[in-house]
Amino acid sequence: MRIAGVIAEYNPFHLGHAHQLRQAREAAHADAVVAVMSGCFVQRGDAAIVSPAVRAAMALQNGADAVILLPALWSVRDAEHFALGGVHLLTGLGCDVLSFGAETADLPLLQAAVDALESPDLPAAIQPHLSAGLPYPAARRVPAGLPVRVRTAAVAFGAGGDSAGQQRGTVRERRGVGAGGAARVGAVGARRGI
Repeated sequence: MRIAGVIAEYNPFHLGHAHQLRQAREAAHADAVVAVMSGCFVQRGDAAIVSPAVRAAMALQNGADAVILLPALWSVRDAEHFALGGVHLLTGLGCDVLSFGAETADLPLLQAAVDALESPDLPAAIQPHLSAGLPYPAARRVPAGLPVRVRTAAVAFGAGGDSAGQQRGTVRERRGVGAGGAARVGAVGARRGI
């Protein structure tokens, strides 16, 4: 049995999510699609606007074969740890493929970004950018060749420039990108040895 996994919040579930579930099944030739979903609290600790039961029911009605709750320990964290918790669950469930949304469907480009972000040389590569005042998430994107969005603290929170303000500004910018629908859904990548 071939299983495709999706890590999501579905807060709320919308037509793009239904499209991704269909695409995951079709592109991966999956017999089943399993979604790992946040519960009452979503990334960065925000309260979900719709109950987990309603969101899970919507996913099941729109193509998911099972919905597994992501423990709050993972779901309230930043995007990297949210995804890590989901990947651990999906790996334990025997998923063969991970379906994810991305700004591009260019798998070699996505693989190059992963390789750069997992490189042991990353700390030394980002240090000059941190010293220049970039917040950590933006500095980490530079060596990976990813676009840097730094309309952060100075625009959203005044010119204070403290790291907490920069981090909040970065989070707000990332939310803006996601909420605007810029991410492309349906890119499917084969599971790496996790």
